[in-house]
Amino acid sequence: MEFKVTTYQKEVLGKGSVKTLNLVHGEEEYLVKTLVEKIRDTFGGVRVLWGDEIEPEEVFTSLTEGGLFSGSGGSVCVIFRFDDLVKRVRRRKKTLERFTSDIRKLETVRVFAIVSGKLPPEELSREPYRTFVSHGDIILADRVPRKKILEIVRRKFQREGGGIEEDALELLVDLCGGDLMVLRQEVEKILTYAGKEKITKEVVESVCSPWETGTVFDLIDAVLSRDPERALINLRALERAGIPPLQVQGAVVSYVIRLYTLAVARKRGGDPEKVLDSLGVRHSFARTKMKSYLERVSLQDLRTAVEHLYRNDRAGKVFYTSPEVTLREFILQFTSG
Repeated sequence: MEFKVTTYQKEVLGKGSVKTLNLVHGEEEYLVKTLVEKIRDTFGGVRVLWGDEIEPEEVFTSLTEGGLFSGSGGSVCVIFRFDDLVKRVRRRKKTLERFTSDIRKLETVRVFAIVSGKLPPEELSREPYRTFVSHGDIILADRVPRKKILEIVRRKFQREGGGIEEDALELLVDLCGGDLMVLRQEVEKILTYAGKEKITKEVVESVCSPWETGTVFDLIDAVLSRDPERALINLRALERAGIPPLQVQGAVVSYVIRLYTLAVARKRGGDPEKVLDSLGVRHSFARTKMKSYLERVSLQDLRTAVEHLYRNDRAGKVFYTSPEVTLREFILQFTSG
């Protein structure tokens, strides 16, 4: 039977009626990613195989290794790049026949075979895909209509921020080309930057440049990568774009404090994932990025950075020191350390 991803999550995963063979295909990478996350949440343990790495002869053995990847809901395996595996399976008629016969014998494991892109009907009618059609479920991760994308993003800002103006929403979706994976990343950037403020077109223009450089987060990345030249180039780009230095400094302060909090918790043996949850860092890209910085920047350096930024803030409020000057000094001192 064929389902769209959202329907499958409600009608099949939600009701515990998952079949042994499940084929996932489609062009919307974001929906595939969320489906895999839902599968992990549902079964509590998932084995991952890569179709471009495993040999056709090894698949059946890997899928039937009892106990090695059993979660609370039974044995589950996700095979990414299944189409790469299929190409090698089809090279020899005997290999294809054996592979097709083996997957039909599966009983104790539920398989989610994920294909890159959408399969045309003629491809679904060929083995081994035909076996999935006749013995399992086909799950389609098709492109989401623009109207639906606008609604998803609008609700995200209403739920976690202060909302978003319609012209800003239209601009954001256009800048990201309607790509939900890119949108997810850019929305997290904007929420980090603007907090509970209502998002305007100006905020989107200053923060969201998914295909370009010169955003606040490009600046932060350059600083934490200790790249003074790139950091100053991005700082000048922000100045030319008319972004208030105080806003830029505020975003840097917010990010560095959260990174320092994560570093302290890690040193004390805390679970990084739980700490990131408590800090409101939800997007996988942002979480991975933040954890990667901890491999480059020491706890002491982060503490020094927080102290320096605190002095900058005090200098601005008490002595009316220009934030352009203090921020530039911080960048040069931190990146040269």
